Amino acid sequence: MSLSREPDLIPVRMFTQFAYCKRLSYMEWVQGEFAHNAEVVEGKYLHRNVDITSGNKKLADGGEHESIHARSVMVSDASLGLVAKADLLEIRGNHVTPVEYKRGKAPDIPDGAYEDHIIQLCSQAMLLRANGYQCDTGIIYYISSRQRIEITIDENLIAKTSKLLIQMKDMMRQGVIPPPLVDSPKCPRCSLVGICMPDETNLLSDRNSNVRKDQVRRMYPIRSDAIPVYVQEQGTRITLSGECINIKTKEGQTKAIRIMDISEITVFGNVQITTNVIRKMCEHGIPICYMSYGGWFEGITSGASSKNIDLRIQQYKAHLEKSSSMNIARRIVWGKIKNSMTMLRRNHKDAPVSAMGEMDRIAAKVGSVRGYDALLGLEGMAARIYFSEFSGMIKNNPEKFDFTQRNRRPPKDPINAIISFLYSMLTRQAVTIATAVGFDPYLGFLHMPKYGKPALALDMIEEFRSIIADSTCITLINNGQITKNDVIVTDFGTSLTGTGRRKVIEAYERRMDSTVTHRILGYSASYRRIMETQMRLLSRHLLHEIPEYPPFRTR
Repeated sequence: MSLSREPDLIPVRMFTQFAYCKRLSYMEWVQGEFAHNAEVVEGKYLHRNVDITSGNKKLADGGEHESIHARSVMVSDASLGLVAKADLLEIRGNHVTPVEYKRGKAPDIPDGAYEDHIIQLCSQAMLLRANGYQCDTGIIYYISSRQRIEITIDENLIAKTSKLLIQMKDMMRQGVIPPPLVDSPKCPRCSLVGICMPDETNLLSDRNSNVRKDQVRRMYPIRSDAIPVYVQEQGTRITLSGECINIKTKEGQTKAIRIMDISEITVFGNVQITTNVIRKMCEHGIPICYMSYGGWFEGITSGASSKNIDLRIQQYKAHLEKSSSMNIARRIVWGKIKNSMTMLRRNHKDAPVSAMGEMDRIAAKVGSVRGYDALLGLEGMAARIYFSEFSGMIKNNPEKFDFTQRNRRPPKDPINAIISFLYSMLTRQAVTIATAVGFDPYLGFLHMPKYGKPALALDMIEEFRSIIADSTCITLINNGQITKNDVIVTDFGTSLTGTGRRKVIEAYERRMDSTVTHRILGYSASYRRIMETQMRLLSRHLLHEIPEYPPFRTR
């Protein structure tokens, strides 16, 4: 069974994007990817007047000497296979002049307008001609410079447009994503640059062996201006008020937060969220994560999931194909071991040479191991060595925060309680990122499917457990930010108090917002951004654009 990739009628907006960047057109219209940026939002705002439909019937009513302006008019033709919504049509009798509004200034180039804008205008003219109207010229109006650029619709332009239309239909039928542009000035302004990852893909693909690491541009912000919101006080109610959410405690204390300032909402235990808030968060693509009172990840509300079905198909295929799945799993385990070694090297009082050497030898074996049991055995051996030396990284009150081994379900000591909670936070983060990228977070490569277990999220946090979660735990203890009063120790296990959990969350968020240099890509970004970058690189690998998944390693 194959997916039908070519719609009955292709929107001219999609065709325009093909003329601008073939890859952008494929990603948005075949894979269903979409993202806003400042230019997209500004363009919609500037179009607000012409987007008001004034009625198609006026196309047929204009007398020979009567001039009519019709806004936001739909025109289509089955033989061309195109459909367009014209911003404005200037109608005089049977003669129609399409007017296309564009943000920005008119370019100082020979044609007076950008090529993709001209192609869009010509497409509208071809549709009007196919519907029996005379159309010899069109207008591109650049809003910022208030200039009307007249474009002649001649046979050469129509031939060029028709050739591009054939190329686009061929691309859609073949179902192969076009390669990224190389060092193009178009990329930084593109709304999909963080999804497309043109420089990163060119660096890691085997198509462009001449691309160097110092040529990779970080074309997304180091960190987002929006912040996560955590609500853990029991009985709190979250309601909607315009473009803000109101967080009201049982005692009546209320805090308002603008929706535009929120990246995600995480609630613990018995916190109530109204339907209006849930719907608004779905509308804005803001996930809501649900944790148990004790801090275990329980679920997520994320609105409509990604439309990129191609990615999920390739994820399922790679999972079922042992060699592909095993290759990804090996890379993940290798990255985890190397980052654990870095953690010990940086923080241990006196990192034992024997332990470091043994972990290095285990990492070297990972690349050639064939079976999952053998791979998990190597991963377990490295983890035991790492945690056997963990106490050497505790430099403040080691007698109060004694650590002998990793234990869980339930954790039996304060350090294990902190680490378990941080791992749960990392898992929640990975689930939200995987869902946003378009993955099924419950189907992984290292961790096998199990009911209720987000296997892919658990895969992706392996590289980050030591350098984010363990590092946060050690910082909290060594800086004296958390004490024995912040944990509850019973015969049944150890857990964090509400105050202790708040301290851990604050330290975790500081760590996630701290910057780190990507060893392979060469640029710096926050850990949160780097986690998303790794998910995106995995998607590029599964979509056959880069030969291997590159695990993240800190310097």
